[in-house]
Amino acid sequence: MSPGDAGDQWEPPDQLKQFRETRDKLIERLEQQTDAGAVNVNEMVRLYSREYDQPILTLMEDMQTQATVYYNVFEDLKKGSVSEDSAAVRLNSEFRQVSQSLFSPS
Repeated sequence: MSPGDAGDQWEPPDQLKQFRETRDKLIERLEQQTDAGAVNVNEMVRLYSREYDQPILTLMEDMQTQATVYYNVFEDLKKGSVSEDSAAVRLNSEFRQVSQSLFSPS
């Protein structure tokens, strides 16, 4: 089966899978702290330092992504274009789409 055949699905290499899993865990920790009302930046930098050569830049990228997603959902709620029931689903979906696009091959 060639790469263009129907039903052929690209599988990321194990290294990319591991990268995504690690990043997802860090993002989840960031979300937990945000939900609690305060982000312990020192702790987050320490956690990111264990995994990345540029921990502050990577943390800032994740924080920017999260802020953008929340802002977009907030704006949709203000416009009334998203019901409150679907806001959480949209928030999760949009965040995952944005974060996946950061890690997908060009």
